[in-house]
Amino acid sequence: MAPDSCKGPTPAASESQEATEAVWDICNVYGKGVIRERAAQKWFAKFKNGDLDLEDTPRSGTSKGPVEGKWSPNNS
Repeated sequence: MAPDSCKGPTPAASESQEATEAVWDICNVYGKGVIRERAAQKWFAKFKNGDLDLEDTPRSGTSKGPVEGKWSPNNS
């Protein structure tokens, strides 16, 4: 008889578990702390919905480029 865990988790739990496993895999390759679990969960949800765009989406409160009068390595 198979254990209850073989029945499979609910779809939402499964996606969360996959994201958690992906975070472990990424951290094992690139080092601890390179990605947060919540970020991976957002990616999984985004990709599941068919959005495969890898570019960052604009957010309120973020600049689109250098701000006049602010120092950056490119204007030294």
